[in-house]
Amino acid sequence: MAKTSNDPLDGVELFTPAEKWRRRLILLGALVVAVGAIALASRQSTAGSGASRGGSIVQTLRPVDGASSVSATDVFGIDLESGWVGSLVVENNGRTFVIPDDETTMAQLGIDDESTLREIRQRIPIGNINQGQIFFRPGPGLAIEELGPGETCVTARYWPIADGPNGARITSWCFSVF
Repeated sequence: MAKTSNDPLDGVELFTPAEKWRRRLILLGALVVAVGAIALASRQSTAGSGASRGGSIVQTLRPVDGASSVSATDVFGIDLESGWVGSLVVENNGRTFVIPDDETTMAQLGIDDESTLREIRQRIPIGNINQGQIFFRPGPGLAIEELGPGETCVTARYWPIADGPNGARITSWCFSVF
C-alpha cells in the first residue's frame, strides 16, 4: 500500500542544500555569540570593582580587572572586608615579584610618604597595618621600582586575622601598563 499524505508540501524541498548549510552556519554563529556573551558577563560580574570576588570579602580591586591605562608607578592592590589580611604577588613582563608585607601602603591612613610609613611600620605589627587593605606603589628600593609596559597580573592571598594564612583565599586580576 502506498503511503499517502494530505500535506501539499510533502516531498517538496523547501531549502536547497546550500541554503541548509547557510542556516546551520548562522545558527552555529548565534550559538557561539551567545556562549561568548555569557562567558563575558560571568567574567565581568567577578571583575568590575571586585565586590563579588570572594563573596563580600573583596570590596575593591585597584585598578579594576582589565584596566588599560595604568601608569608604571600607579598604586595597585585589594581592599578587603575589615578583619582580613593578606599578601600580593605580581607578574610583570615574565617576572614574578612577591611584595613584602612591610612594602604595602597603608591606604586606610592616607599616608603616601615612604619615610613616615617606614617609621610607623617599625612600631605597629604588620597584621594591624594591613588590616583590610593591601596596596603597593612601585618605587625606588622596593620589590618593584617600576612596572614594565604590557600586561600585569596580581594575585592576592587573603585570610581572616583569627585563622591565619593556612585557609587563605585567592583572587587574581590583570591590567595593562603603558
